[in-house]
Amino acid sequence: MKRSLQPATLSFLFAPAMMFAAAALSGCSDSPAPVAQAQAVPSNPLSEATPVDLEGVDEVSEVLVAGRYSYLRLRGSSPGEWHVVMGRAPRVGDSVHYRAYAVAKNFHSSSLQRDFERLLFTSVKPEARDHDA
Repeated sequence: MKRSLQPATLSFLFAPAMMFAAAALSGCSDSPAPVAQAQAVPSNPLSEATPVDLEGVDEVSEVLVAGRYSYLRLRGSSPGEWHVVMGRAPRVGDSVHYRAYAVAKNFHSSSLQRDFERLLFTSVKPEARDHDA
């Protein structure tokens, strides 16, 4: 007479085997699992800026390039005031039409390792020249 295993006996044998397999597959060890390091998320420089609406025409007197940003000093700017634009920078001596839409005070540029007392987030375009002159 053949003897068959009862469901209770099967679970008794099966449960420890499954636990062992799960531990082996998960790489069970005495050391704690490594914790993923939080990666620094670049902050948005505009998050602490104050909205403004300034525009005008001025001459570029100094340019500092830092990756995709260019920091511009305009001739008519007050002491400590700079403009930052994205993309290609105008050249020193170029006349530009600018429009500033936000200002940050005491802004630190990590790429330039420099502090700006007053930084205006700006868009610029070349000022149209009179071709008849």
